[in-house]
Amino acid sequence: MRRLDVDLLDRPDPVRRAGWAAVLVGAACLALAAWHAQVQHGRLAREAATNAQLRERLDQLHARRAATEKEAVNPFARQDEELARLAAFDLDGVFASAESAQVSGVRALSIEMSPADGSARLQVEASAVPSVLDYVDALNAGLPTPAWRIARVDGAGSGAGGGTRAQVEGHWRHEADR
Repeated sequence: MRRLDVDLLDRPDPVRRAGWAAVLVGAACLALAAWHAQVQHGRLAREAATNAQLRERLDQLHARRAATEKEAVNPFARQDEELARLAAFDLDGVFASAESAQVSGVRALSIEMSPADGSARLQVEASAVPSVLDYVDALNAGLPTPAWRIARVDGAGSGAGGGTRAQVEGHWRHEADR
């Protein structure tokens, strides 16, 4: 009798085994690549959202800065305003009014002018309070609206060197500003 070599077990082929191993490694690599791509996509999406927020905030800051720069006061604006007030102050009217007021018993001691607030102050000395009232009426004579008023009266005018001191205030602007 002759011997029969019968192999009842199916022995795998080493080539086939290597092929399946290559397929499994390739699938694992694809899965790893897909997972890595998804992680990278999520990271990029978060960065894009953060960049959009930062860009929006930067735009807001630029808009706010532009608005602030538009509202920023010119360094010479204050000087320009003071010059405009000085030009609007009616010096001629103040002097004409003070020179034309001639009341006996009243003497002008000083005049102070403030173009910044458009006012003038006269310090006067009078023999009596009614003389101060007459002086204010003489100052306002010929003006379309009364500009002068009594601000303060000191003393009662007791004669013999004693007199009444008064401060008279006037508010002046150019005719175009009235």
